[in-house]
Amino acid sequence: MEGVIWGATLLLFSQALYLLVYALAGRLKSEITVETNEDSYFEKTFAVIIPSYKAGSVTKVSVSKILAANYPQNQIDIYVVASGESFPKGLNAPNVHLLEFPNERLIKVAGLREAHQHFKKSYDIVLVLDADNHISPNAFQLASRWVTHSFPVLQIQRKAKNQEFPFAYLDGISESINNHIFRKGHQALGVAPALSGSGMFFTNDHFEKYVLPIQSKIGFDKSLELALLKDCVPIRYTQIAFVLDEKVDDIAVFKTQRLNWLSAQYHHGIKHIGEAIIQFFKGNWNYADKVLQFLMLPRLLLLTGAFIAFCSSWFWIGSSLFWGLQLPFITISLALIVSIGKEYWTPRLFFTLLKLPRLSLIMALNVLKIKKPQDDFQPTPHKIKEKDQLKGQP
Repeated sequence: MEGVIWGATLLLFSQALYLLVYALAGRLKSEITVETNEDSYFEKTFAVIIPSYKAGSVTKVSVSKILAANYPQNQIDIYVVASGESFPKGLNAPNVHLLEFPNERLIKVAGLREAHQHFKKSYDIVLVLDADNHISPNAFQLASRWVTHSFPVLQIQRKAKNQEFPFAYLDGISESINNHIFRKGHQALGVAPALSGSGMFFTNDHFEKYVLPIQSKIGFDKSLELALLKDCVPIRYTQIAFVLDEKVDDIAVFKTQRLNWLSAQYHHGIKHIGEAIIQFFKGNWNYADKVLQFLMLPRLLLLTGAFIAFCSSWFWIGSSLFWGLQLPFITISLALIVSIGKEYWTPRLFFTLLKLPRLSLIMALNVLKIKKPQDDFQPTPHKIKEKDQLKGQP
């Protein structure tokens, strides 16, 4: 019996320790620095692609943020690939190109390919955004400096746009933790930071070579990461520029979204275990680390399991299991405390944490329902508030 308990405890502790190492590393300086001629800041051309499914009004606001960027608009072309209801209206700027996708079910990568087929010219850099993303005004200027053949992929920080409701607020905290551990912390230790699925800049060559061939309908960003890392393509992350991303505020949508994410994550993790072992022995730790991430327990379940172990430890006072059962919870707690952004450390955080038991149950049930990722695209419903503005912009 004790052997089984030790095995489960070791599994929890190893994953908690993984998170803590990168969480502590995230406190180190990890920003990229690329020396360029200041006169060349505005020389590069951009194609911005926004796949939009039933999000016309939301997309319109997102495009307006791009049009307000601190970058010459004649150097930017925006391609909105729309499908479903609410085709965007009133986007009359000369550099905005509306493309109606012929299929009612718009798959993200299919939308990217559709836009690429209608490119007006050859661009230096391609930016992929979601329909609800509000980009910071400085993003294009920074990408013009930093996205080069030496740094061909740049992920800018993704932050929560709406946090009025408890679940959207918790989703924003989760995004903050992801940024700290899987992007900033990884980069600080020389490991490839994770992609977010939007707010991604690519050189045109890398966009055509790695993005367009992706066939996955679910888990697009995971397939893309593995393709890039297998070829040792450098990925960089910055917090200086950002996109604001809409978070779900409905429990039913949250449940469905997390089930889709978990299904895609474990599907890619299990499918690529063999390749990860091969890449590890070739010295490609970035690829092996990525597959390892896909196979890890969701943080909320890890925290729940560690908490149960902590509570159980009091039945083993006087045994080595006492401290062994306490260690996973102490470790994961430290990792999360270090990783949560300072803007969330308010009284609201502690009241919102009361939602965690319900979320833990949802995640546990979702793990039991994991199956092969569905081919049908299930977009997250969007809401629009005209008062939404970029906050905290550089």
